Amino acid sequence: MTTINFKHILQDQTVQRYFSEMRLGLEKESQRVTREGTLATTDHPKIFGNRSYHPYIQTDFSETQTELITPVTTSEQEALAYLAAIQDVTLRSMSPDERLWPMSLPPVLPRDDRKIRIAKLDKFEEVLYRRYLAKSYGKRRQMVSGIHYNFELTHDFLAAAFAKQAHYDSYEDFRDPKKARVDS
Repeated sequence: MTTINFKHILQDQTVQRYFSEMRLGLEKESQRVTREGTLATTDHPKIFGNRSYHPYIQTDFSETQTELITPVTTSEQEALAYLAAIQDVTLRSMSPDERLWPMSLPPVLPRDDRKIRIAKLDKFEEVLYRRYLAKSYGKRRQMVSGIHYNFELTHDFLAAAFAKQAHYDSYEDFRDPKKARVDS
């Protein structure tokens, strides 16, 4: 099976002009810590509302791992402005005794992994998934936090890229990522 050289396609001017039209969103995870920099022992703050339904402030793996989520935007500047506003509201709403850890690597974690509490979630399937992660990879590894950059390419971008390749006969097969093999 031959593969598509996306690097070559992305260098084409007719494709590049649509690249800036993508939609994007950001997710930023941080551990909640005490003033001393130790992992917080408190539950997800009630002031943020239900973590399963709040559109911007949730928990990720652990009870202390706060996740800030921007709405979908059309520019990096807009996404960063939303993230800054959500973080500001989060910090102003938190207990004065807690902070958000600024690093990706977690603060000093308890020696006993049982003290790292998996997020208390409404859906049992989501709790089971976190238990699976803890068992498969360990709780400590799941405490690493970071920023996720989510993006969606527009129909115009995909149509222009489809027109520059000869591997797929149909647009539907081309846009299905399960069927594409990528050369870098």
